[in-house]
Amino acid sequence: MANRTMRALATISGVLASLVFCQPAHAEYCFNEKIGQLVLVGDNVYFTTNKTCASWCQVPTNWSADARNRVYSLLLTAKTTNALVSFNWPTASGACAALPTYSAFDQVFLAN
Repeated sequence: MANRTMRALATISGVLASLVFCQPAHAEYCFNEKIGQLVLVGDNVYFTTNKTCASWCQVPTNWSADARNRVYSLLLTAKTTNALVSFNWPTASGACAALPTYSAFDQVFLAN
C-alpha cells in the first residue's frame, strides 16, 4: 500500500512539475515580408509571401467582412507598390519560420 501511494505521489508531482515548467506557445512577428500571390475566393483572402508563406496563408476567417476587406486592400496595395508587410503569427515556431498551408495571422501592418 505504501509503495502504491509513493508511486501515485511521484506521478502527481511529475505532472505538477511539467505544468509549472511548460511555457505556453507565443506568437512570433515576421517583419518585412514581400507579398507574392494574392487571391480572393468568395469571402476568403489567400496569399503567399517570400518568408513565412511559401505555401498559401489566409486572412482569418473569423474576422468581419469589413476587416477582411481592409486587409485585402492593404495586401493588394503592398503587392502593387512593392511595399513590405509585417505579420504576427500565433502558430509560428520562430520568427519568420515557414508556416503550414492556410495559416492565419493575428496582426498585419505595412512595414515601411
